[in-house]
Amino acid sequence: MLPTARTLIVKSNSGFYILPFCRHRRRFPSYSSLTSLEKNIKKCPIPKLHQNDNRMAPLLSMMQSRFMSDVSSSQQQQQQQPISSLPPKPKEMADTTYQLAIDILSPNNANTKQNRLIKRRALARAITLVESKSTQHQHQSELLLSYILHAPSSSSSTSFRVGIAGPPGAGKSTLVETLGLYILNDLPQQQPKDNVPQKDVLQPNQLAVVCIDPTSSVTGGSILGDKTRMMELSRHERAYVRPSPSKGALGGLSSYTNDVTTLCHAAGYDLAIIETVGIGQSEIDIIQCVDLFILVVSPGGGDELQGVKKGVVEVADLIVVNKADGGLLDDARRTKADYTAALRFWGSGYGGNQNKKTREEWNVPPVLLVSAKTGEGISQVWSEINRYRMIMTKNDELSHKRKKQARYWMWKYAKDMILEKIMASKKDHGKATADMEKALDFGHVHPRVAASLLLKDLIGSGDNESSSPNSRK
Repeated sequence: MLPTARTLIVKSNSGFYILPFCRHRRRFPSYSSLTSLEKNIKKCPIPKLHQNDNRMAPLLSMMQSRFMSDVSSSQQQQQQQPISSLPPKPKEMADTTYQLAIDILSPNNANTKQNRLIKRRALARAITLVESKSTQHQHQSELLLSYILHAPSSSSSTSFRVGIAGPPGAGKSTLVETLGLYILNDLPQQQPKDNVPQKDVLQPNQLAVVCIDPTSSVTGGSILGDKTRMMELSRHERAYVRPSPSKGALGGLSSYTNDVTTLCHAAGYDLAIIETVGIGQSEIDIIQCVDLFILVVSPGGGDELQGVKKGVVEVADLIVVNKADGGLLDDARRTKADYTAALRFWGSGYGGNQNKKTREEWNVPPVLLVSAKTGEGISQVWSEINRYRMIMTKNDELSHKRKKQARYWMWKYAKDMILEKIMASKKDHGKATADMEKALDFGHVHPRVAASLLLKDLIGSGDNESSSPNSRK
């Protein structure tokens, strides 16, 4: 395409076309391929210039070198993945969904800028599709996830997921950026240790970061501002940072976080880091989505009693005391000592791992001092991540853990779908719902009893008892 003043001259197989500049939308019309261009030309005729037109002669050579070369390279990128190696397109899958799957599963051997751009764009659209509440989009997202699951991919066996959680203001986003830049920039320059086999060392070529942002209970919106704290990492060509709203889901995660990480691994991102919202002591859903859970705490966050309390500390695989710099260094050292002393009471009763051999090698979670601001201690965090992964892989605990997580998400999706079905059926049972709410207002029925009766009326349980609150007097 060659811009000239207020028009855009495009060369197609059937000739040259002049695309007028759209003043209302302040841009030229965009077409994804020559085929779509031809279809739109048939619907809305555009002024056409033939090859023998004298006005096109000076531009012909430039058109062929600038436009046709880009088109040919784009077609080569789409044809690099043989169609025969992928499962056939399901009948119910839309063409746009199928194209997303093809772009996401395209091979990584052509590690060019254009290939990464196509993948990132397809991954972003696929994540938006799986997070949609539309019934049609949910059906297409299920087809997409099933297609990716059955497609041949080598990333599933080498992928690794790290979860980072902690109270608000602990410096989680800064820690994620510092760790991500260390992995992508500094790690390739380091030589592996002699006593560690090369195949056992995690050396991710690409990094995906999923940031869960809290959703307002008043407006229902999310700022999605965690990405602004990762300016350098989000601009890195081998990193993909995606903020996602929690949409009211409890536990620090979104309802579709597991689907998002699945898409990221399918797109070739070996390592996925999941940052939760600011959590408390009892929000532990993060362990159902990651292989390694890092708990980030602030200096002076409590005494030894905080480490003994059950909850999020009990399931942490690694504890990081962040902000260990400047005037907070002494407080950070005391916090580390408090947590280290408290974790000694657990001993072999540490509940992060169920395998006996893994418990012996990873008895209690290490407590590390880290400064995300200066980068101090980041290399030690990465060393502990690699050591944990090698222990889990050697004892076959990693695959066992992911099987349990898959079952957890199956029942979680089932609960969410049942709740959505009940809320959708309220419109069909408006009178019964209104009568039950009126009985609650007058105190004629207990909320628990009202919920049981309403559930029987909405979905039916085979019980012929009346759903009226007066029937149980």
